[in-house]
Amino acid sequence: MRYTLIYKCIKSISKIMSSNLILQRVCEYCNKPFTAYTTKTRYCSKSCNSRDYKSKIRNEKLNISKVEFKQKVLESPHNIILLNIKPYLNIKETCLLLNASDSTIRKMIKEGVLPTMRIGVKHVIRKSDIDKLFTY
Repeated sequence: MRYTLIYKCIKSISKIMSSNLILQRVCEYCNKPFTAYTTKTRYCSKSCNSRDYKSKIRNEKLNISKVEFKQKVLESPHNIILLNIKPYLNIKETCLLLNASDSTIRKMIKEGVLPTMRIGVKHVIRKSDIDKLFTY
């Protein structure tokens, strides 16, 4: 008895507060048409709303990561501008210059594609040898 009375009160309040607007909108996430009952509705469903929110957060994180990476590259002692000037490079600097992984450079050295000189335990790679990789 008590629950039915509460239900009837809630139902009558919702009838008073509900909008009589019926708007045709296009979902901002999936671009499908839908019927909106308020002027602020932007998505056809909660799942589209969640997916769009998550994609925006993901894109913000990626943009922040890209900015941080660019700052680290510019601030690092091995920035690309300095690497183009140096006649000899180590493996880490070669990785930055060629945008390749450490294992790829070591594999090229092992296969003889990229000639090196060893000074102690370090590999030293001539910049001219790297340039020859890209010229015929």
